[in-house]
Amino acid sequence: MKQLLIWNAPDAEDTLRTIRHEGFHQYFDRLVGASPVWLNEGLAEYFEGSRLVKGSWSDGEVQAQHLETLARNARFPLEDFLRVEPKTFYDEKTMHVCYAEAWACVHFLLNSGAEHKQRFDALVDALVGGKRPTEAVAQILDEASLPKLEQEFAEYVRTLK
Repeated sequence: MKQLLIWNAPDAEDTLRTIRHEGFHQYFDRLVGASPVWLNEGLAEYFEGSRLVKGSWSDGEVQAQHLETLARNARFPLEDFLRVEPKTFYDEKTMHVCYAEAWACVHFLLNSGAEHKQRFDALVDALVGGKRPTEAVAQILDEASLPKLEQEFAEYVRTLK
């Protein structure tokens, strides 16, 4: 059905976060169709934390609960995480780490410099262009670049506050 039903929960901020998160899924699904689960959920987490500050949206806010999760739990190696299947992502044993790592990975790609932002843009462009998610990830975040990306990503997560 791909419909979004919203009700007014007692906590208005929680309701708005949920609307931003689930609304982003709707938008991204129409934009790219199939996408890697980590990218779809990571972007939804990224934009759910957006805030209206002096009349302008502030995206990419650091989400303390995700940083706490990553500090307390071992994350997936990037090589494995970029290819994570929905079954693993949504498993109740790994889901909290997967959501945190997905948010951190998107935050890293969007906010850690021009090279990573270009990779992000190329990945979305490939998906918009009809590439299958596994092909797009393999092309843009290729095996040769993964060791360097892993190191930079780990350092980026360590420095976020």
